[in-house]
Amino acid sequence: RHGNEIKKATWMECSMSKASRRLIGGLELIGGVGGLFILANQLPGFRLDVYVIILAPIAIGIFLLSLVAGVLLWRDHRAGRVVSIIVQTIQLPKLVSPLVIFLFSFGLDFYPYVQITGGDVSKVGVDFKLAPFYNLYLNLPGTPLAVGISIPAIVFLIVLLRGKSGGVQEKPMPPPPPTDSEWERQ
Repeated sequence: RHGNEIKKATWMECSMSKASRRLIGGLELIGGVGGLFILANQLPGFRLDVYVIILAPIAIGIFLLSLVAGVLLWRDHRAGRVVSIIVQTIQLPKLVSPLVIFLFSFGLDFYPYVQITGGDVSKVGVDFKLAPFYNLYLNLPGTPLAVGISIPAIVFLIVLLRGKSGGVQEKPMPPPPPTDSEWERQ
């Protein structure tokens, strides 16, 4: 019974609720598993070149990191919050350019973006992803410049940065019971 009281006290002291921890962790878990599944289906169809050799391990590593972050955060492990901050930071920027395309989404994402073609704003929009998604490419001449930022990643980062690290944290021991002489004085 005392152990349950410690857990309840820990959740009351923690600014990151169980629901928000489970939501973020669940989406990261879905993003990791789904992203690895997508890569497993796509990689055999790619032509093996230097870009695939460089980028495939990066994409695999990012989705593995999302999977690990989701499991750790879901289980309220101390490292879960830190790894989730890294994963949400990866999801935050949306960049499309002739040199690099970098977009990762883990389970749920929507982001406003601006596209620039020929030095002028050619498109402003909002994109929505309801599943793991990625675009990771290098050196694609002729690609217009577009930049965006993930709204869920901003919200999740705020929640994660404000929350205390997870794990059951015991409170300090209560004072010892009164001694016989203290009882006699009362």
